Amino acid sequence: VSSMTDKEKLALIARGIAPANGRKLEEIRAEVFEIALSKSNLRSPRKLLRTPLLGPKVLDWYVRPINHHPQATLRFDEVELRRRAKNAELRKLGKGPPKKGEGKRAAKRK
Repeated sequence: VSSMTDKEKLALIARGIAPANGRKLEEIRAEVFEIALSKSNLRSPRKLLRTPLLGPKVLDWYVRPINHHPQATLRFDEVELRRRAKNAELRKLGKGPPKKGEGKRAAKRK
């Protein structure tokens, strides 16, 4: 449009075709591509704010612990109770796991 002479511009206007230039071209582009125009020519955070949040994708990436699954809680409780009962029986026989701080390493230090 800037390379056109005044006669060419007037000919386009006479035919009903107005040469778009500058701000008018930007307004047409914004309307076609659904872009928000800023009057101060500063960058707008609108594009950033329109993007979907990443939170749900990040949470889906990590595997949920087994004890947080509603279906697994009953099974987990049964296994835990069975383990504790077995440990209690072994302790009575003197073969259970040692109490905290009384393992192999602590025995070596004495």
